[in-house]
Amino acid sequence: MVVFKKMNKNLINIITRASRKESVLISIESVKSQTYKNIHHIITYETEEMREYLTDVVDKKKTTLVKVLNNKQIPGLSYSYNHHDLYTKFLEPNWEFWDRKVHINGEGFDPKHKIDVVSNKYEQWFGFATDLSFTMRKEIHHFPYNQYLKIAERYLKEGWVVYLDDDDSFYGKNTLEKVSKALIEVGEDTLFLIKTIANYGVKPSKKMWLSMKVGHPLVLGAIGASNFIFHSKYVDYTAWDEWRGADYRTAKCLEEVIPKKAFLSTILVNVGNIDLKNDD
Repeated sequence: MVVFKKMNKNLINIITRASRKESVLISIESVKSQTYKNIHHIITYETEEMREYLTDVVDKKKTTLVKVLNNKQIPGLSYSYNHHDLYTKFLEPNWEFWDRKVHINGEGFDPKHKIDVVSNKYEQWFGFATDLSFTMRKEIHHFPYNQYLKIAERYLKEGWVVYLDDDDSFYGKNTLEKVSKALIEVGEDTLFLIKTIANYGVKPSKKMWLSMKVGHPLVLGAIGASNFIFHSKYVDYTAWDEWRGADYRTAKCLEEVIPKKAFLSTILVNVGNIDLKNDD
């Protein structure tokens, strides 16, 4: 269990993995430019060269640098999610509930493991049921860098948690100001959903966003690491293992244990310096 340094409950922790100097500077400058200043930026680095670079460019009073091992990706390695014991040390989810969404044994798509959720509220509002389903992918490729986030979480201060990749930036200088005001209203026991934007458009899409707002569980492919915010007291339930798709699995496990969800139709993160208007 992570032991937190006591801070103002409205503090926002931002976790970033530094891989390249030119890209991580985008995130660092974006964090430093925020009008909201009650923040704590945690940045992981692999090499002494990167540490020296980061030391020169970060706000030292608001930043914690964390050394991680330089993991190597294993080419061509894939994995089917029928071996839960590899990451149960990180969390204690309801496996009976989880297994209904997990592809079994990697033997191709099995319809009995596909769930089409019918939301009464969705039918009431629009007169038809959602056709969205939620299952795990058949195979997930090895991606050890996810584990950097689990290491970084050891340095969290009490407050909220946001993940920001090193080539991403907040959508505007007042983004965290807006988020902070909303977080005060929703309370600590809330999984907070926010939009991101990239060259493929806004994520989640309008259809996915609306479906989840009216009761559909979080959907694979619609939720990335920067699409959710949660309070640090739930950090033991993140699932940053060494396989791709850990952002979705983390969101799903948090959805299991956090009593409430709230939605803010504001774009939080800009991926790739895309300049488009919010689609509220």
